Amino acid sequence: MDVCGREEKIRGFFEKTDSGQMCVLSEVITQVIALEEKISELIKLPFIRVHSKNPAKQMQTEAGKQYVKLMQTYLNAVKILSAELRRAGGETEDDFDRFMKDFKP
Repeated sequence: MDVCGREEKIRGFFEKTDSGQMCVLSEVITQVIALEEKISELIKLPFIRVHSKNPAKQMQTEAGKQYVKLMQTYLNAVKILSAELRRAGGETEDDFDRFMKDFKP
C-alpha cells in the first residue's frame, strides 16, 4: 500500500477546510493511515484458535481481539472525516466514500 500517496489523496479531499479544523483533521488522517497499516498486518494472522482435543471449543486469538478494536477505531475515524466533509459542504463526499472503500487489508 502506498502510504504517502494514500495520505495525500485523503488530505486532498479536505483542501477547502479551514486551517483550524484542518489541524484536528490532520491528526485523524494520520491515525487512519496508521490504522490501515496495522489492520493490514493483523489480517494475515489467525483470529480463532481451535482446541486440539475438542474442535468445538474455539477461542479468539489476541490478533482477533486487536482486529475488532482497531476496526472500530478505524470506522469511527472515517465517520469523523466523512461528517466533516458533509459539514463543510464538500462536493467530493461521494469520491471520498469510494476512495475509502478501496482500502483492502
